[in-house]
Amino acid sequence: MTMNETVILTSDLLLIVGAVAVSFILGGLHRLGRTVTRERQAVEPGTRDLRELSDRCERQQLNMARLSQEINDMRQTLMQQAMAMAPVHAALHAPVPAPAPAPAAVQHVTPRPAPTRAGASTPANAAQPAARAKIDPLKLARAGAGPEVLMARCGLSRAEAELVLSVHGTKARQAA
Repeated sequence: MTMNETVILTSDLLLIVGAVAVSFILGGLHRLGRTVTRERQAVEPGTRDLRELSDRCERQQLNMARLSQEINDMRQTLMQQAMAMAPVHAALHAPVPAPAPAPAAVQHVTPRPAPTRAGASTPANAAQPAARAKIDPLKLARAGAGPEVLMARCGLSRAEAELVLSVHGTKARQAA
C-alpha cells in the first residue's frame, strides 16, 4: 500500500465517520421535532379545554348572580306578604277571653247595632269595638263559623277570614 492509498483510505474513513455522525445528528433532530410536535398536539386540546371551562365558569357565575337576585326578590316579596299578614297574626295571637257559646243558628247571623240618635253614644255602642277585638277567630273557626261571622265578629277582611278558616277551620282538621 502506498501513501496515496493510505491517505485515500483515511479520508474515506473520515468521510464515512462524518456521514454517520451527521446521520445520527439529523436523526436525533428529527426525533426531537416529532416529540415537540406530539407535545404541542397534546397541549393544544388542554388549552382549548381550559378556555371552554373558563367560558362555562363565567356563564355559571352569571347564572348564580341571576339566581341570587331572584332569591333576594322572592325574599323581599315574602317579607312584604308577611308584613301584610301581621294584623292577622296579631289578631290570632292576642289574649282573648272565651266567648259565650251561642246556638248554631245564631253563629251565622251578623249582629247589627241598634239604631241610635246621631252624635249620641251609648255604653253598649262604645263597648262594641272593644268586644270585637277580644273575640278569638281561632276558636270561632274551630267551632265551625263561616268567613262572614269571622269578618263581622273579629273585624277581619275576607282574605284573612278565609286564611284562618283554611288553617284552623273544621275542614282543615278533617283534611289533616
